[in-house]
Amino acid sequence: MTNVLVVYKKNFESIHDESLEQLKSILEEMKSNHQLRIELRARERVRRADFIGRDLVMFSVEMEHSRQYRTTLTKIHPSWV
Repeated sequence: MTNVLVVYKKNFESIHDESLEQLKSILEEMKSNHQLRIELRARERVRRADFIGRDLVMFSVEMEHSRQYRTTLTKIHPSWV
């Protein structure tokens, strides 16, 4: 099983919330198709211990559309998308 941490910057804009929800949906789909353990953490709440034992850590950046999140995931590991 691949242990993945996704760190994101939380803000309070609706477009960010929508994109984050779509990212979560994509990650849930990937979990069901692959052996992944995925944890999402807001950057403000991440601790040093959160990085221990991870196979992959992704830092999301603010993007306008969730399609860009999918592109980011493709670049990291094409077989996951």
